[in-house]
Amino acid sequence: MQAVFLATNFTTMKKNVLLFGLWALFLSSCDNSIQPYLLNAPIRVSVYGYLDTARDTQFVRVTALERADGRGLYELGSVKTIVKSTGQTIVWRDSLISTTNGKKEHLFYAIFRAQAGESYTLKAADATGYEASAETTIPATPLVSVQSPARDAGLGWIQQIFIKTSKLPYRAKVWYHAAKDDTTPPSAFRFDYHTAGELNSGQWNVPIKLQNDFFRVADMLNINTGLYIYGISVEGVQLDAQWEQLLKKTNTPLQNITNGLGFWGSQNGYVVAWKIPPETLRQMGHIDRQ
Repeated sequence: MQAVFLATNFTTMKKNVLLFGLWALFLSSCDNSIQPYLLNAPIRVSVYGYLDTARDTQFVRVTALERADGRGLYELGSVKTIVKSTGQTIVWRDSLISTTNGKKEHLFYAIFRAQAGESYTLKAADATGYEASAETTIPATPLVSVQSPARDAGLGWIQQIFIKTSKLPYRAKVWYHAAKDDTTPPSAFRFDYHTAGELNSGQWNVPIKLQNDFFRVADMLNINTGLYIYGISVEGVQLDAQWEQLLKKTNTPLQNITNGLGFWGSQNGYVVAWKIPPETLRQMGHIDRQ
């Protein structure tokens, strides 16, 4: 038996761990000492950021660079995004943040939910209207199929999932919500799966090692009796095509800004939750609280 799900975008707090981790990468990788020339053309701004389908508010860091004549920094102007399918223009607002080295930086933000499959163009201008730009297309949300649990000779109880995708996700995690008894609130336990399974003919086939993962959860809870299982879900993060290609190039900076420096891309985070059959849990010695 197989259940089919259209994965939904994730919005819960645990997803912000990835968000802040990636932002730390962007903020630490921005080099303000870069010379304002590229191919003999004046470069006036650098841009670092990405759209995220898991957020209601998007962020991008825009930095004014030094003038070639030594007269200080260029003055920042407007930042806007064009939605390709509708032509809608979204204007970003400016804010100042303090970085770890004590400097003040401009972090622009815009309140909108980026949509999977949509293309967006970012335009960051200086005060004279000189624009740096980049375009990103957010990866589509995949279709996910979940098979009924089955016994495997080597792995014990497993549950096979199939994700329709042409490439492996950047991140893939399985989350279990479990407790050691009926009076303790459930806790979330995460296991990395982005290197598991195999990609074949546009489908990622992943065996979720239920029995093995439950042994590990019980060990973390320091119990040798059955777990109280409250839920299971799989979470994936897919980067846009440009981002994927740049990460494959070693010793190559993230750079896709036209008439500027830096990188602007997108990611689609999705989650699928389902229920493990109570009888399967019983046979493994666990208690169903789904």
